[in-house]
Amino acid sequence: MTYCYTAAEIRAAEQPYLDAQTRDDELMRHAAAAVSEVAERMLSEAYPEPGRGRVLLLVGSGGNGGDALYAGRDLSSDGHGVDAVLLGSKPHERALKAFELAGGRVLPLGCDRETDLSKILWSISEDYALIIDGIVGLGGHGALREEAAWLVREANIGEVPILSVDVPSGVEADTGRTFDPPSQTINPDLDLEEGQDPYLPSHVEATTTVTFGGLRYAHALSEACGEVELHEIALDAFSLELPGLGQTLYENGHYNAVHHQTPTVEFYEALGGSFPAPFGAKTQLEPGAADHKYSTGVTGIAAGSEAYPGAGQLCVSAAVHATSPAVIYVGDVDARNRITAALPTVIAQSDSVDRKEVRVDAWVAGPGRGTDERAAEELRDILATDKPVVIDADALTLLSKHEDIRQLVRERGQERNLRTVLTPHAGEFERLTGHEVTNAIADARELAEQFSCEVLLKGRRTVIANPKTQRTVVIDAGSSWAATPGSGDVLSGLLGAWVARGEALYVPVIIHARAAFLAAQTEFGPAPCSAQDIAESIRDATAWFTNEGSSGKIRL
Repeated sequence: MTYCYTAAEIRAAEQPYLDAQTRDDELMRHAAAAVSEVAERMLSEAYPEPGRGRVLLLVGSGGNGGDALYAGRDLSSDGHGVDAVLLGSKPHERALKAFELAGGRVLPLGCDRETDLSKILWSISEDYALIIDGIVGLGGHGALREEAAWLVREANIGEVPILSVDVPSGVEADTGRTFDPPSQTINPDLDLEEGQDPYLPSHVEATTTVTFGGLRYAHALSEACGEVELHEIALDAFSLELPGLGQTLYENGHYNAVHHQTPTVEFYEALGGSFPAPFGAKTQLEPGAADHKYSTGVTGIAAGSEAYPGAGQLCVSAAVHATSPAVIYVGDVDARNRITAALPTVIAQSDSVDRKEVRVDAWVAGPGRGTDERAAEELRDILATDKPVVIDADALTLLSKHEDIRQLVRERGQERNLRTVLTPHAGEFERLTGHEVTNAIADARELAEQFSCEVLLKGRRTVIANPKTQRTVVIDAGSSWAATPGSGDVLSGLLGAWVARGEALYVPVIIHARAAFLAAQTEFGPAPCSAQDIAESIRDATAWFTNEGSSGKIRL
């Protein structure tokens, strides 16, 4: 796991280093060395011979532009051809001079900017093996300006890899948000058809993003960052005995968000011991010598209906594959017969049973259950128990429609000190709040505060907020194989099983992501999988999580 920081926290932590520099741009040069190191690795994948592969720098006026120019100097000194396009009005003077002295070339954008831009655009896919994005820094807000957007467009068309410094330009550092693309006023000579309005991107979609000291929120929230490389930077030993920037950020204690990516893709880290231990479960999975089916976390499930029978079965199947204790299903006779035929270990009880009398340690309510008054009354009964409750799918719709149910949820947290978990995806979040998700971390926190309960805002990057702590966890699934019907029902059952054990929500979220990845694997390579495939992969994913996680191998 890795902590995330706001742009303001990064700047505050950097200031002592900037004040302690004994030579010009010392910290910037260290950052640039990391950029050039990553660039060399990316170039070597296409050109194994040293010095091969030409690089184009997109340079803005801020510190990121300086990082790019100093990195260009290093790459030029190592034998690469490096060109730069100056997109800001005031490029970093010392970095620009160093770049040119090392043999770097600045491409003109002079009086006839449209003609000059056309020449550069024509050359991008043919001449360059890598583009370094140093257009906008941490303080950037809004979409790319038009000239930059044209350049990024051509890089995308030519499939030229892009290495972004800190955060991809056009992506807001504190939210991961992007903006509407710029309007077209320039018409470069690109053989566009008459009247054609080419798509201009609003932001950079990086192949790799290199950042320093600690992750920014955007790295946890935005797919535009690509693969993120986190590098430590520090001053030279003779400057001042300061620890690395990552250590300073951690010791300052302002890490209000935690990010984890399931390692389905390779991740490079150069931080050493700057961050605490990886995620792990606090309970042992193997039952103890005196344990039995009711002793270590029984899951109760109220899911599925005549209209959506599969939702209940998927939810129950996930819980069965996730836990050794009993799983109790409550439903009508047809649903009970269907589920026990498929999963004979499940204990099935009539839907007329008093929910307070069912011997469970946590409830899952909602998947495929319906939104009629009968379902609403059942949800009220479950919320009236003294057990943790996971609310998903149709139960979230009921929550959005009924003020008395919303009040029951709030009372559970504020007055009864009971655990409740809301699990909306973006559409369900909008129904609950009346607005779209614009800042996933802040939005999840706000919803958690509003209902005095935990919120799990689902997506490729799942955000977990808890009003009792100031920390928010962001889990990047590392793949999108879970984007299949019924996957959310599987997650609900998995959540219920782990909540019944008293575990943190990140545990089942990571296991679900890994199960989806494992379910997609075949002897011939990955292929689409079903929600049932994901449920049946939970055991393997759980073993992976507990063994790899507890040994410290799951790292960012």
